[in-house]
Amino acid sequence: MKRRMFIGAAAAGLLAFNGVAVAQNATRVRRLAFLSIGKSPTAAESAESLAPLRALGWIEGQNLAVERRYANLDFDRLSSMADELVRLKVDVIRTVGTTATLAATKATATIPIVFVASDPVGMGLVASLARPGGNVTGYSNTNGALASKRAQLLHECLPDVRRVAVLIDSRTSINRRLGEFAQAAYRSLGLTPVVIEADATVSQDDEFFRTMRQRAQALDMSIFPGSEQIVIMAARQQLPAVVGDRTMLEAGGLLMFSFDNTDLPQRVAAIIDKILRGARPGDIPVEEPTRFSMGINLKTAKALGIVVPKALLLRADEVVG
Repeated sequence: MKRRMFIGAAAAGLLAFNGVAVAQNATRVRRLAFLSIGKSPTAAESAESLAPLRALGWIEGQNLAVERRYANLDFDRLSSMADELVRLKVDVIRTVGTTATLAATKATATIPIVFVASDPVGMGLVASLARPGGNVTGYSNTNGALASKRAQLLHECLPDVRRVAVLIDSRTSINRRLGEFAQAAYRSLGLTPVVIEADATVSQDDEFFRTMRQRAQALDMSIFPGSEQIVIMAARQQLPAVVGDRTMLEAGGLLMFSFDNTDLPQRVAAIIDKILRGARPGDIPVEEPTRFSMGINLKTAKALGIVVPKALLLRADEVVG
């Protein structure tokens, strides 16, 4: 009898211990870090960025703590920010941009990194999209196929154009690589790419655009860090531009081709959720866009005296103006 009572008490104690352990694990606060080359978001934007994780049960201030580091386009700050996040011993680093991802991978080979980046295989971030390996996985948002499609659209819309300026911010290795994709795409169509290296300071430089206008008949700024002012000034110089997002199209770009990123936040959140629940990042395949969008700005076309082919208009997902 005493032996049965002892076993029963021990079993009850073990169950109680397990119940406490489960409860502690359920309420354990995990630490997520954001590392981005971009500008600091507003409070509303920060809250919105966490909405997909909230839907999966991760609530900031309850079971999730968030560290945010934004370099505000200062590339030199990324390395120190990444090092700081590693010292804070966060559970996952969520990076935005290839340069930020490279900084994170240099800072740690153990903390899981979930990226939104361009050409992750070519940049050495992962071994392959299907089997990333290591501590890195995420979402690949740009590759050579996009460059080819943009070149084809520009050639179809402006068949007489022979020289295309490719605007590149050469301060980063990823922009140089994407510039190579664009050059190859135009050369494959018999066009001559004219590489223009610049940074955000050219947005107020009229002479810069006058010189560009003398050297090229069109502008590809789809891989240049977004500046609506540059698109506006290009249009002022009668330089039709192919761009990489809707904001730039509305600012005065002629053509846009990009991936549809509507579901990107949810897909990245799903990856983070898997890792926070114990999955290894190297075992999670890199996500890729499944939908794309093509846009035309008819207001810009009219201002530049360009007649957009009807076949192109019929294929457009978005028409502005």
